[in-house]
Amino acid sequence: MGKWFTIKELCVSASYPKFIEIPEEGTTIYNNLTYTIERLDNIREKWGSPIIVTSGYRPPQLNKAVGGSKTSAHVVGFAADIHPKKGDIMQLAALIASMPMDFDQLILEKVTTKNGEITNCQWLHVGYSRTRNRRQILAWDGKTYKPVKITTETKLTI
Repeated sequence: MGKWFTIKELCVSASYPKFIEIPEEGTTIYNNLTYTIERLDNIREKWGSPIIVTSGYRPPQLNKAVGGSKTSAHVVGFAADIHPKKGDIMQLAALIASMPMDFDQLILEKVTTKNGEITNCQWLHVGYSRTRNRRQILAWDGKTYKPVKITTETKLTI
């Protein structure tokens, strides 16, 4: 499929494996996953080491089970939750934000902060769209979403 990622890799769920579905080649969801994989490959290439996908395509039953939004890009194959296999997740977030590649949303999930600076997050949500790429960068602390400002190449603040 892609250089670094596969369709199967974007159809994962450790929590609810019974809800995993692999879309058929040629379907809209399959094509959306291909689009997402192309962009993840670009990120992986620039990052220079493996990136782990913890959630990608979520069929409606899986999305409901994990408490996902009904309008989530995961449901249509346009999103992945990722983290680096090694290295600083905050540096990966800054890299993605600085790339000249379109994305709809980059969300730093379950962030911790100190004096307004984001010090860590548990995973990154990267969402895409073929028609609406807002390059919106948000932080989620488990309760609320807040816009993120990039103050330096590796410093992200709320």
